[in-house]
Amino acid sequence: MKQIKLMELHLRNFKGIKDFKLIANGDNVRVFGDNATGKTSLFDATMWLLFDKDSNNRKDFQLKTVDADGNERHKLEHEVSAIFHVDDEALSLKKVFKEKWTKKRGSLTSSFEGHTTDFEIDEVPVKAKDFKQKISEIVDEDVFKLVTNQAYFNEALKPTQKRDILMEITGGVSQEEILASDKELQVIADDIQKHGPSDYMAIIKKKQKLINDQIKSLPVRIDEISRSLPDLDGVDREEIELELQAIGQDIETKEEEISRLKSGGEAAEKQKQRVELQTELLELKSQHEQTVQESTKSLRADYYQAQSKRDQLENDFRMKKNQYDSKVQEAESIQTKMERLRKQWAEVNNREFTEEFTPHNKDTCPTCNQSLPAEEVAAAHEKALQAFEQRKAEFNQRKSEELEQISASGKAMKAELEEVQEQIEKLYADLGDLNDTVDKLAHQVDHLQAKLKEAESQSPKVEDTEEYQQLQSQITELENQISELKKSAAAAINKAKQEHQQLKASYRAEEEKLSGFKQQEKSLARIKELEQEEEKLAREYEAWEQKLFLVEKYIRAKVNLLESRINEKFKMARFKLFETQINEGVKEICETLYEGVPYSKGLNNAARINVGLDIISTLSEHYQFAAPIFVDNAEAVTRLIDIDAQVISLIVSEGDSELRLETAKQKEAV
Repeated sequence: MKQIKLMELHLRNFKGIKDFKLIANGDNVRVFGDNATGKTSLFDATMWLLFDKDSNNRKDFQLKTVDADGNERHKLEHEVSAIFHVDDEALSLKKVFKEKWTKKRGSLTSSFEGHTTDFEIDEVPVKAKDFKQKISEIVDEDVFKLVTNQAYFNEALKPTQKRDILMEITGGVSQEEILASDKELQVIADDIQKHGPSDYMAIIKKKQKLINDQIKSLPVRIDEISRSLPDLDGVDREEIELELQAIGQDIETKEEEISRLKSGGEAAEKQKQRVELQTELLELKSQHEQTVQESTKSLRADYYQAQSKRDQLENDFRMKKNQYDSKVQEAESIQTKMERLRKQWAEVNNREFTEEFTPHNKDTCPTCNQSLPAEEVAAAHEKALQAFEQRKAEFNQRKSEELEQISASGKAMKAELEEVQEQIEKLYADLGDLNDTVDKLAHQVDHLQAKLKEAESQSPKVEDTEEYQQLQSQITELENQISELKKSAAAAINKAKQEHQQLKASYRAEEEKLSGFKQQEKSLARIKELEQEEEKLAREYEAWEQKLFLVEKYIRAKVNLLESRINEKFKMARFKLFETQINEGVKEICETLYEGVPYSKGLNNAARINVGLDIISTLSEHYQFAAPIFVDNAEAVTRLIDIDAQVISLIVSEGDSELRLETAKQKEAV
């Protein structure tokens, strides 16, 4: 176990304490003093030195010295230093909080610019982050607070935080352990393992609410159906059904009568004769048209043959015209390219070699400045001239080659153009021939069409024939006779239809009476269904209620196992982790108890302090870390419980106007 002990603590201008040194040498220390003499400030100073907060976990607290009116005293250095033994290895820490005053140029007085904090480790100045890093290597801030302040666990932490720490200490209990503690819980084992108790309880309650809402709605729906039942008192169903049967037979008889009147015997025969005459008339028309077609058959064939040949030649003309237009465009494209080549040839032909010969005139050595021999100067001049002539010859050669290449391309294009132009001339001639032929055929088609129309117009019309006129006259006579017969039957049919409508109305009235019985049967059947559904939902609700009971039983089993396992870790402190609600549900809490009395409700100060020390003892063992414990209001305790850590007791003593120390060794000597 890592152990920290306080050897010395020195305060200077801290929370009103001008200069005070606590010499503990790692032993238990009792600090006596009247109220407001600065006992708690010792704990505040230690926490501020290590974590920038006071003993109440506040970062923004009044650490600077103030006067009687509450005004801060300026230009003081507020200093806390301490010597600790960390596993018997000395560690010196120091922190100085001071104001920053700066005299600006041209000003006679200094102005306040804020605060600065200086840090030292083993008397060596360090940066803030290095100072914090050193402390974090020794202990976590939260762990330090838990094992140095006997009130921190019970008074500073939220219930969920306390529960998390207790679960961390004990490791909690597994679902398997809880389910194994009671055979009845096996019924919900799969659901608990799948959802967890809280979520499964929420699922159950949601299911119950849905079922309960449905159950509540069913009586209302049953009542609505009951109130809508028809009043059938004094109504004989069998009598209505017999009446419906009789009316139905009368309706069928009346419909047969109407059908017989509509069909009408003599009128039907006349209509049959008319249809036969109309069929003869159609056959006569067909035969006449066939005769006309035969008389003009040869002329019609010549007309269609000439028309087809004309259409084919017109199509050939269009295709040949497309070829002609394409070749014209091709010739124009070649001429454009040839024009570009002519411009390119002229541009290349106009190029001239513009370089001028510069004779070699250096007759001295550039290195030693001595005169060069005449033969060397002449040789250099000759070499330069040869190089110049070589470049000129190469220029002329390139120009000649490029002109030859352009001329060759031009000749090829000219040959290609001549070939395309020959094709254009041939296509033009072909188009002329085709156009003449098409014109001749068009005249021929027009001539044949005129002859065909003339031949058809000279053929007699079927309507002018004697046979056609006789048939048409007979059909007209029959239609007049049918019309007269229909008029005489219309009155009888109309009367029969009215009687038929009256029978139908009577039938509907009787059906309306009978529908009341059908509606009653349907409504009673629906009421029975709803009552059965109500019973089914009630059984489902009870089944979910049983599962809810088992979940709560599971939670109570978890409560007992958890509380038992946690309480085994402590000598004095006991913990209540769950609370039974009025509706017998279970709520998660975390209340510290001592001999059944809640820490937050009536536990005396002495018990609070010793229970807090008991908790620190267990936490120190769990975290394998012990540090100086500051016990405020220690005068309330006759005897502190034994604990394997340094204890600094802060005791209210009315007779001590200044802080007074008493070490454990001094107490033993007395």
